[in-house]
Amino acid sequence: MSVKIVLFFTFIVLQINQGFSETVTLQISDGDIVGQVGTTVRQNITYYSFRGIPYAEPPVGDLRFASPVKNSPWNGTLNATYDRSECPQYSSDDLLGTTLYGAEDCLYINVYTPDVNENFPSVVWIYGGAFMTGNSSFASFGPDYFLEQGIVFVSFNYRLGILGFLSTEDEACPGNWGIKDQVLALQWVQENIAYFGGDPGNVTIFGESAGAVSVSLLMQTNMTEGLFHRAIMNSGTTLNLWGLNTRAAATATLVSTNMGIITTNKTTMINELRKVDVEKVMNVGSNTAWTLFLTNGLRGLPYAPTIEPNIEGALYTNPSDAALSAGLFHKVPVLMGFNSEEAVSAGSVPHYIDIYLNYYGLIVGFLTPYSLTSDEIKRFICGQDIKLNFFGDGTLGNRENLIKFVSADQFNRPIRRAAGDMANYTDVYFYEFGYQGNVSVQGEEREFDGTGHAEDVYYLFNIQNSTNYTNTDLYVSETMVLLWSNFIKYGKPTPFEDERLNNTIWEPVKSDSDDFTYLSINQSVTLAANPKESDWQYYQNAWRKYYDGTAEDTTY
Repeated sequence: MSVKIVLFFTFIVLQINQGFSETVTLQISDGDIVGQVGTTVRQNITYYSFRGIPYAEPPVGDLRFASPVKNSPWNGTLNATYDRSECPQYSSDDLLGTTLYGAEDCLYINVYTPDVNENFPSVVWIYGGAFMTGNSSFASFGPDYFLEQGIVFVSFNYRLGILGFLSTEDEACPGNWGIKDQVLALQWVQENIAYFGGDPGNVTIFGESAGAVSVSLLMQTNMTEGLFHRAIMNSGTTLNLWGLNTRAAATATLVSTNMGIITTNKTTMINELRKVDVEKVMNVGSNTAWTLFLTNGLRGLPYAPTIEPNIEGALYTNPSDAALSAGLFHKVPVLMGFNSEEAVSAGSVPHYIDIYLNYYGLIVGFLTPYSLTSDEIKRFICGQDIKLNFFGDGTLGNRENLIKFVSADQFNRPIRRAAGDMANYTDVYFYEFGYQGNVSVQGEEREFDGTGHAEDVYYLFNIQNSTNYTNTDLYVSETMVLLWSNFIKYGKPTPFEDERLNNTIWEPVKSDSDDFTYLSINQSVTLAANPKESDWQYYQNAWRKYYDGTAEDTTY
């Protein structure tokens, strides 16, 4: 594929100063685009930025609650010098909905490249945010550090919340619209990345939290065959209980009823919901779903991927536990892991929430993983066992115990399980990130020990308005970027000995070994075995004792 770049630079004063001072025009499959020239923050390397390129038609009208449709070409030159609107959402501290941000016309993609005339490996970033919040903006995820490693960086928006994941669990509205956006974005990458100096034969998909669940799901669908060649999952997989909506149909019916749409015909319900103003859809949808979610928050997020009926266009039809165990996924190299105490932010939960926590102390069956069994007696007995193991004779309000329980149940156990399953079929490089630096989800003073959820992101991206970094923070950041970049380039995080990594060779998980190999990432990197072993063995024993295959959700 030929690359055409118009070699002229227009020196301008930008209205939005983000380190760009020149523009550049590029021709891609849908037409000409004008982008910007910038320099990276650490090594002062020149790169080219193209933001806000449409990859789909606006998902409005009949395209709301429907699979995305590829965008049409444009006439003239597209202005790709700024971030387009994020998808409709409330802020992370306002999920019950008072101020709505974003617009439905939000399906845009961004590309940053060191040189359009090269053939660099490419990485496609998928943001997290509980499938309810997030965006691909330059300010949120500055790609400077990967560009400095000679990597083309791609990011994009996908639909969130009710607009991205409403499902009736049948043909009327099978769901997973946000994931289907991701598939279309990956198809766009294959068709266009060479224009930006990227190699379509060397593409890595990379996500954190809900983005990592997305990567895990993209590995399991036939719709993505040939669209990527490596996968990175930070702090999430499809085996995480929060990553699967187990009450999608009930949520859709309740949302419809609360909007005054009273019908038993699911197709009529969805057609009427398409006519409702987006602000009302988001407000009623969020409040309704969170009300249902609070009846048992350990059962899954209110809007998230769901298992679809096996119909034309379905993306996700097999329970993940069975699929990964049987090798029903794209067998590409994988880099994945978790932070040392994912749920550490639970320590800052206000104490008036203790009333809600005590609810779980009374209905202890809710502490039992939803996928373990549907037998209420077994769930009660197992829940009592879990309560005693993590909380002893105390209440669930003990913050240190709560952190340990949520980290083990919602993160460590399922992520390690997914890695072990996939290691039977492909190379899996597992890590635990335990560095407690100046970047903290607990503020400047850490009240509880451990590296919390999403702290790793601050060491991989140039995030605007983030905390000032110490010299050690910078060293850890450079180490992580090097490991992740090596994997993106070579499929191995340590393809050769490197003094910057203490000449450590990161070995993949060995499926035929009793020891689960992983890399401990802290102020230095060291090989270790069996992360969070005591919690892992505890839950393994619980599965042996109580699992009977009767639960509706067979996610691990």
